[in-house]
Amino acid sequence: MLAAYLAAACHDYQHMGRTNDWLVETEDDLALLYNDRSPMENHHLAGAFSLLKYPDLNFLGAMSKASRQRLRKLMVELVLGTDMKQHFAIIGSFTALHRSSNAGEARNSGDKMRLLRKATTPLQLRPSRQGAESHCSSTDLRNSMKRMDSWRSQAGLQPVSEQDKLLSLQMALKCADMGHLAASESVHLAWVSRLEGEFFAQGDAERAQGLPISPLCDRTKQGVTKSQVGFFEFVALPMFNNFTARFTGTKPLLQGVLSNYKYWQAKAAELELATQ
Repeated sequence: MLAAYLAAACHDYQHMGRTNDWLVETEDDLALLYNDRSPMENHHLAGAFSLLKYPDLNFLGAMSKASRQRLRKLMVELVLGTDMKQHFAIIGSFTALHRSSNAGEARNSGDKMRLLRKATTPLQLRPSRQGAESHCSSTDLRNSMKRMDSWRSQAGLQPVSEQDKLLSLQMALKCADMGHLAASESVHLAWVSRLEGEFFAQGDAERAQGLPISPLCDRTKQGVTKSQVGFFEFVALPMFNNFTARFTGTKPLLQGVLSNYKYWQAKAAELELATQ
């Protein structure tokens, strides 16, 4: 959990307000340093860990070397996972993993349920060690079924592998990174406005340098506010749907995303009606 919290805290450290594609296209120092591979995300990590070289800032100094190495390794995987170029690969892996694990859990759960029922059927008589006959009461059965329900609930949240742990944390950080999609309408709109302003600033820089203007970055054309329906349908909703299906306690996030999606659907309908 510490790695997840720290990854969230540093995942945009010293962000330049430019996309990775812009850094690569302009041959920025960061792109050259990291060989065009997630230059911004690599910089967030390197910059954050560089701070720990100062003794008065190294709050991890008391950890063992092995623990620090495990922490760093996980943080690197989490922050690099926020690069949108990794988005569909991570979601695809998460979905495929839980599709297969859910099938396995269903089989195991069914087997255990059958064994439990066989062992606790009230009408089944079993000889005791003394040769007497005994049976389970209805109270025994209810208690056993409660234990089974508890087992099934807890089993649903248990990671099935180390890959499951990593993918789950990557998905959690990605949802948090786009958290404004699930926020109230006013908060969501404020962040969309900021994002559009950042994109337009990049487009202005590209125009000034004679570079092709990146999608959604041309202030003379439609910006991110005009592409939200598609973004929700192809990026946001699949991500939040998959995450909340696995971690059902996060369902309120999906409700917030759906609410904002409906807002943009209504806006798109108004725009279409106005242009007819």
